[in-house]
Amino acid sequence: GRARRHAGMLEARVNVGQEWGWNRGGGGVAGLLTRASRMETGSSTLLSGRLTGSNGSNGSKGPSDVGVFVIAMPSRKQKAIENFEKMGIKLGVGHEKDKVVDAVLKNTLDIPKMRRDGKINNARLTDGEIACLHSHLKALQTFLKVEPKLRYGVIFEDDALVNAKVQEYFAKNTESSSVEDILIALSHTQSHLNWTELNLGACYDGCKDRVYLEDVASRLVRIVGNTHPQCAHAYIITRRGAEIFIDDIKTNGMHAEADKGARLEAEDFRLCSLEPRLFEQTGQAGSHSTLNSNADDISMPQYNQYEEGNCGLDEKIALAVGHI
Repeated sequence: GRARRHAGMLEARVNVGQEWGWNRGGGGVAGLLTRASRMETGSSTLLSGRLTGSNGSNGSKGPSDVGVFVIAMPSRKQKAIENFEKMGIKLGVGHEKDKVVDAVLKNTLDIPKMRRDGKINNARLTDGEIACLHSHLKALQTFLKVEPKLRYGVIFEDDALVNAKVQEYFAKNTESSSVEDILIALSHTQSHLNWTELNLGACYDGCKDRVYLEDVASRLVRIVGNTHPQCAHAYIITRRGAEIFIDDIKTNGMHAEADKGARLEAEDFRLCSLEPRLFEQTGQAGSHSTLNSNADDISMPQYNQYEEGNCGLDEKIALAVGHI
C-alpha cells in the first residue's frame, strides 16, 4: 500500500512498547540469524511458494513452516514469477494458483453498492485503495487455506525488490545470505519476540518511541517495535495476524488502507518492522506496482521526516542503502 505523504495521516497508536513489555535500548542478540539459519534452514530452496530447508536441526530435508504469496495482476503473473526468481524466490512450481495471487482490480468491484451496503466505512478510501485492500485480503485468505502447517505467510506486492545492500549486511554478518534463508530466519524470530507481523518494507514509519528488540545482522539490521510502519509491499504475518486482519474487516467493514486498519488499532496485533527495510517498492518505468501505478521508489524515507525529534535511520546506513 502506498504511504501518505504527510504527518497528519499517521494513525494514533498506544504505546505498544509498554503494552507488550518491551524494554527500550539497542541490545538484542547479535548473530540471531546465524543460529536460526543453522538450526532451522541450512541451505534452502523455495518450491511452490513454500520454503524448504535442508541440513536443518534434524539433518534431513523437509518443508519449513513459511510460505510466500505474491499479489500480481493476471497479465503480469509470469513477469512477477521471473522477477522473484531473479531474487532467488522460485514461484509457480506445482501450485502456482495458490502462491501467485491475482490482484483484485477496481473495475471488477461494485464499489457504490459496497458503500451502500456498509461494507466500506470510510468515505475517504479511493477505489484503488479499496481494490488494494481486497487484494491483500485475498492473499491472507489464500495463506490460511493453502496449507494448515504453514505458520507464517510472507506477502509481497509484485514490484517488491530486495535491497542488495541490506542483503549484503546479512551475508557478511550471518549465515543467512540468500533471500530464502533470510526470510526463514526472520520468521523464526517470532517464537521469542512474539510479533504478529514483521514489516520488511516499512516507509514513513514513526520512530519517536521506537524500541530496538533484536540485532539480526550485527547492529546494521534490527527488528524494532513501538512504531507504526506504512507500506505493505513486503511483510511476514502469522496465521493469527491474518485472522485478526480478516475478522476486523468482516466486523467493521473496510475502514482503512491495506497498511493500516487492524495493524495499528487491534489490541492483540503486535506490529514490528525491520530497520533498514529489506525490500523496496521499485516504481521503475514499466515495473509499477500492480496495485499502485504511482508506487514509491527506493529513495522513500523509512521514517516520517515530519515527526518531532531526530530519530530516523543512522545517516551512514541510510546513505549506504539508498534511503533519504
